[in-house]
Amino acid sequence: MHPDWKAYLESQGARMSGDRVADFGDPSGEREATGWSTVIADLSGYGLLRVSGPDAQAFLHGQLSSDVRGLPAHRAQHSSYNTPKGRMLATFLLWRMGEDYALQLATELAEPIRRRLALFILRAQVQIEDVSDALVRLGVAGPEAGQLLAARFGSLPEVDLGVAQAEEATLLRLGPQRFELVSLPDQAPGLWERLRTAARPVGFSCWEWLEIQAGIPRVTAATQDQLVPQMANLDALGGVSFRKGCYPRPGDRRPHPLPGEAQAAPLPGPSGRGSHPRAGRSPLRPGDGGPGERDGGQRRPGPRGRPRPSGGGPAGVRPGGRGALENPRRAPTRASAPALSGAPVMLAYYIYYRVDPAQAAVAEARVRELQTALDCRTGVAGRLLKKRDEPHLWMEVYEEVEDPARFEETLAQLVGEKGLRSLLAPGAERRVECFVMG
Repeated sequence: MHPDWKAYLESQGARMSGDRVADFGDPSGEREATGWSTVIADLSGYGLLRVSGPDAQAFLHGQLSSDVRGLPAHRAQHSSYNTPKGRMLATFLLWRMGEDYALQLATELAEPIRRRLALFILRAQVQIEDVSDALVRLGVAGPEAGQLLAARFGSLPEVDLGVAQAEEATLLRLGPQRFELVSLPDQAPGLWERLRTAARPVGFSCWEWLEIQAGIPRVTAATQDQLVPQMANLDALGGVSFRKGCYPRPGDRRPHPLPGEAQAAPLPGPSGRGSHPRAGRSPLRPGDGGPGERDGGQRRPGPRGRPRPSGGGPAGVRPGGRGALENPRRAPTRASAPALSGAPVMLAYYIYYRVDPAQAAVAEARVRELQTALDCRTGVAGRLLKKRDEPHLWMEVYEEVEDPARFEETLAQLVGEKGLRSLLAPGAERRVECFVMG
């Protein structure tokens, strides 16, 4: 949040929780008013990325689930950024800012997603910057919202997700009675003063409630890599395009068929083994021997080779044994791992432990944060599993690890930063096993 704007809101009675407005002194009254009257809210609880450059449109069209090429200047659209398996890492409200693009998302994901997208720019002429503090966003909703804004701006977008440009703000129509205004910090106080004469100021949680009522999904750090877009009805909101034809996989400039063209329920975004984005990895070229490389007209089989858990740990794990990361001298390296038919060696890490039941909610949030940061720094996406009949026995799974030294160093650093060992059950420890993927 811009410091001048934060100071202004506090002068208007706002009580802050970090960089978002918790309330204006009457949280219960504000929640009640949100259900029936016209309200105004500061939307600094959302992050905002600006994507610019001559190749911005093509870049986003290849990375996001929506039809970015078909987005006109006077419309906004919902979209998502997904893993190679089609699970959402972030959801966006996307609109044009002149020749640039604005991506509004959960504030805690703005910087991690910016860094991850930047990994795949390669030679494209694209810049991605976090402008969350450079622009002020206001939400106005309620039965008199349209009339109030029409009196101020003269005309409103006629359709949902319509966008109109005014002298002092960009106006987005989110729904029949919900609007968002985007302005510069020095112009926002004047807008707030004029609009609050007929709209009650409310905290950001009230606006989140309105979004839930409207059926707008929003992925946060706690819900990353959990849902495909269709599970959140993002396709029903126009956030998924199944008519792109071909798309570039992350780190790969070659065209590939759109997943699901011959399936009943296609998934957006890249999917399938060998397409996972990895930091610093250059595009595969014929002859590299990478996963899925054609050999004599036939695709090489790529079994996952995933061990089945037994007794709370992966198959082959000795009860009470210490894993690779627990003993640095046993940590695997690229040189020590056996080569598989000339293909790059892929390692899989299985980390299991028992958490303190009283700390389970905190531990899960910390693990999700760790996996998000690990994915951004190393390109390795993780999963968190819980044993069916022992809900506090957990396993973290990290597959297709190409650079084990970097992965292990980054993981150990994040485990310390997140304080995960302090959340384990008494006497428990993080046990790690490493397997070579077939």
